[in-house]
Amino acid sequence: MSLQKNIFINEQFAQSINVERDESSIQRIEAYVPTAVTKKSLESFINASKNSEFQKAWSFIGPYGSGKSFFAVFLSALLSNPKEQITQAAHNKLKEFDSNLAQEFKNLLKGKDGYLKILISGSVEPIEVKIYEALVNTIEENGFSQILEKELKTTEPTSSEVLKLLSKLQDHLAKDSQFSGIVMVIDELGKFVQFAGRNKNQGDLFLLQQLAENTALAHQCSFNLIAMLHQSLDVYAKDLDEETKNEWKKIQGRFNEISFVESPEQSIRILAQAIQQKFSSQDAKIINTENTKILKILESENALPPGMNLKDSEEIFLNCYPLHPATAALLPILSQRIGQNERTMFSYLGSQHEFGFKELLENKDLGDFIMPHDLFDYFVTNQTSYISDHTSSQQWLEVSDALHHLGDTRETLTDLIKSIGIISIIGKRGGLLAKHGVLETIFQPAVLKKELSSLKEKRLIKYSDFSETYKVWEGSDIDVESELKHELAQLGSISAAEELNNLAPLNPLIAMKHSIENGLLRYFEMEYMDESKLSTYASSSKAPKLIVLLKGRTFKKDEYEKLLKQASKADVFVEVDATKFLMPMIEKFVAYNNLSNKLNQDNSDRVGRREVMLKLDECEMAINSEIKNKINPLDSSYFWQGKKLEIESTRELQNELSKILDSIYTKGPKVFNELINRNALSSQGASARVKLLKAMLEAKSLENLGFAEDLFPPEKSIFNALFKNFDLHQEVDDQFKFVFPKEDSEIFPVFRAIENFIEASQEPVAYQELKELMAAPPFGIKEGLMPLIFMAFYFARENNIALYEDNIFRPYMDVEAIERFSKKTNAFSFQLFNFQTQQELINRYGNILLKDDSKTDTLTLVKEISKIMRFLPAFVKNTRLKLSNEAIKFRTAFATSKSPQDLLTKDIPNALGYKEEMQDAELAEFSNKFDKVLSEFKSCYELLLKEQLTKFNQAFDYESQNLKSFRENVFTDYADLEEYSVDPDVKNFIRKINQKEIEDQMWFESLLSFLVKKHPEKWEDEDLSSAEYELRKLSDKLRELRKLGVYSDNSKAREEAQDSEVYLLRTKKKGDEGFEELFSLTSEDQNNLKDIASELDKVLGTKFKKDDKKIAALTSLLNSMLEGKSFAKIDKKPDLKIVKKDE
Repeated sequence: MSLQKNIFINEQFAQSINVERDESSIQRIEAYVPTAVTKKSLESFINASKNSEFQKAWSFIGPYGSGKSFFAVFLSALLSNPKEQITQAAHNKLKEFDSNLAQEFKNLLKGKDGYLKILISGSVEPIEVKIYEALVNTIEENGFSQILEKELKTTEPTSSEVLKLLSKLQDHLAKDSQFSGIVMVIDELGKFVQFAGRNKNQGDLFLLQQLAENTALAHQCSFNLIAMLHQSLDVYAKDLDEETKNEWKKIQGRFNEISFVESPEQSIRILAQAIQQKFSSQDAKIINTENTKILKILESENALPPGMNLKDSEEIFLNCYPLHPATAALLPILSQRIGQNERTMFSYLGSQHEFGFKELLENKDLGDFIMPHDLFDYFVTNQTSYISDHTSSQQWLEVSDALHHLGDTRETLTDLIKSIGIISIIGKRGGLLAKHGVLETIFQPAVLKKELSSLKEKRLIKYSDFSETYKVWEGSDIDVESELKHELAQLGSISAAEELNNLAPLNPLIAMKHSIENGLLRYFEMEYMDESKLSTYASSSKAPKLIVLLKGRTFKKDEYEKLLKQASKADVFVEVDATKFLMPMIEKFVAYNNLSNKLNQDNSDRVGRREVMLKLDECEMAINSEIKNKINPLDSSYFWQGKKLEIESTRELQNELSKILDSIYTKGPKVFNELINRNALSSQGASARVKLLKAMLEAKSLENLGFAEDLFPPEKSIFNALFKNFDLHQEVDDQFKFVFPKEDSEIFPVFRAIENFIEASQEPVAYQELKELMAAPPFGIKEGLMPLIFMAFYFARENNIALYEDNIFRPYMDVEAIERFSKKTNAFSFQLFNFQTQQELINRYGNILLKDDSKTDTLTLVKEISKIMRFLPAFVKNTRLKLSNEAIKFRTAFATSKSPQDLLTKDIPNALGYKEEMQDAELAEFSNKFDKVLSEFKSCYELLLKEQLTKFNQAFDYESQNLKSFRENVFTDYADLEEYSVDPDVKNFIRKINQKEIEDQMWFESLLSFLVKKHPEKWEDEDLSSAEYELRKLSDKLRELRKLGVYSDNSKAREEAQDSEVYLLRTKKKGDEGFEELFSLTSEDQNNLKDIASELDKVLGTKFKKDDKKIAALTSLLNSMLEGKSFAKIDKKPDLKIVKKDE
């Protein structure tokens, strides 16, 4: 009989959920199937409700159709008024699942009216608008309209208005209601997130952070927030700018994140609830017998879903009938992988499409099953658009290609290909593999044997010896087995250890107990060794090692025992017998690798290359599996320091390894901060370290480096874990500073070791060497901590330690150097000094440099000199024209000195003309010259400005004046002349003159900057002549302009010039001083000029053919006319200039 009349689908499972529409649906509650994720989520809610200051914000993250909305509806019902039918239905459902949890919720609502629910479905609009709208609707629906003040009613609410309204609602409920609290559920939050991402100025997601933070505020009416997303906020932000990414990441961090992805076992339970059966007891017995038979085979093959035993699975898979147990196990995983989780699973059950569940029911009789190959047909035919990830789509295509190669053939053959294919693609996650026993539950044994043989002959499937599974294969021109035999024959003698270390290195073995107790991850590096290395082995690393000794047929026991006694304290040995299974597998592994290398040189056979790679992977897995079994403490012997370790379990091995590390790293400080106490820092850790290093430099005199008490950035947590914990930053003489730790401090040994190591060297010690010192036993400090520990040492010994970068002495560690140090530590080196020589010379320096009674030590003196030299203007650092020879030599000596000691005792004296050893009289002369040179540096720039002021006075014909007087005069004479010029340079220079808001020196520097387009502090020697030339040009133009201005300002001239053109005329001939005068032409004069101009040109043209001759003739005529008048003689300007007003 057809199964169509006996199998039904609970329609509640086939419909999608909407939290607003379905909140009152009892049918939905009755159809809900609580799961492990349900329990985890509800327990989290209960735990948070017991503490008013716990964060009560959750984000449920899972793909489409994973049951998030269904859970939200169930939780809403569970938190409603206990008297309501829907709440009782939800409570009963939970009680069946977990009676203790059901009691917790009953106690939570006892004597109350439940929680006020605010349910919101996501939409493409600003989140603050939707939440505000939901708040208003909830308030009005529950009769609380009195709290809606006029000013709160708005159509364009802001986030602050949302928070204000929520606060008023909480206050009202706490005072005048029996509600237990408020629950806000935001389903499809991703739609709001996408809107905010596309509309920068709309959709305030920061509101989510504020709401989440509000859930932790103590209030009589608690506020709970639940958000449903398909993926976390940082995934939504992946294509946005860095600032937005960081902001959204912070918002996500305010929520307790719960992954809403069910295990295969839970999904199968839901599937069993969705399928409803109507069989007689006799028919049910037939089905159950066949079902149990299949499940026993699956159990023997370890193919039952994780978390299920035979007893549990019998009832569950019986309720999944007519789905074959393998089909029932595959369907939920397939739905998650290529569809929308439960939504796709239930779509399949309700589908009317070809190969769909309902169509197959028409053609199935009692006892028939819907097989995995039926599932393949449905998804390939109807769901191919969902197969998107590269791995899955490639595997589906391989199965399709194999079917294409088969062509028209037996149905059992194609069904077998489909079954192997879909199980290989999907089944592994559910524990289901295409093993022979599993396939026998789908096909008759005789048929299976025949069809497997046929597919092997056609080279469409491959069998893996290691995993004992079949896989669909495309086929290759290469006979891999034959090629393997050839490679093995060519192999010869190999070092198994060397090959494995190169091709398949072992992962480190972490010593868990030691790591936990010391606040950092420490482990034993693992490597192989065989008898070929026994006599020559020497530990090449100070890092702890667990050495797997592969014992072959030629193993030499005496050499091994000698090695065990001489081995490093950091080396542990474990013996493995490699003579049987292991050595042949290693040889095969090497042979496959050689074959792979050959095939990679010939790209023609992609399938063959991939087959060899799979064989290579299988070999590696087999070797690793065998090694894992062999090094089990029950089956192997472990040796350390020549003695056998008495261990019989993995736990005892872990304890011994931790004890060994305890004995190696005896002086390492315990710093409990995972962000920094590691070798490779995350971007957040690296950023926090740089910020802390800068704070150590810039704020070391402040308590806690100036960190605010109420804020806890990552760099502050590192400061507390390291510097505060070990009391390295203390108040001394009313000022905080870094100090050397006390001898009983846990961190003292590493500070002392650093100090001794640097002091032992006569040359600067590279920081790389100090890193190696800190990393090695007995310290074992991680690289993340090293710069911080060393800089604390540096600042504690600041007066005695010299810093070098790229072998050049640097008197100071500044912010730029800190940044370089954090990125390029290898460029830095350090040297400690304790000077006892030439004290009289040092004292002389101190008398000049340190005016108070400060301690006179070499580094302090060098730093004082550096202060002077460092802050000199660039002009002073580079000029050779404005400094004496002694000053230039001093400057060079300072820049090239190799050490602080050499600078004071050799380089500076030599630069100033003295030997290293000086008598008292010479010391006095040297001191005077040193003081004079420093004064020269300090005054050089000031003298440059004074010299330039003199040149300005000369250029503008002023008597020698101070800067203030010069500014007043030039302002008086030229401030109003901008309108008379069309020259951009002149106009801009006048604007500079007109600057009133800046003080005199800055004003004058702006004039100088204008001349050569750079600030005078940055001038170079060649800029001096350029500035003088530009000044001469500008002053000429300005003085001419001033004459126009003076003429225009004259009352008589102004009256004449109302409609006149004004001209400045200057002439000069050889042997004559020349003339200069201003004239004007009225409009009447200009009209007359027009009448005679053409005539004059004609007259000149009769005598002179060229224009330059005409101009010369006119100039001579003008000069003769001026000689006959009493016009002013001029002292210079040998050219004729006609300057027309406004031109």
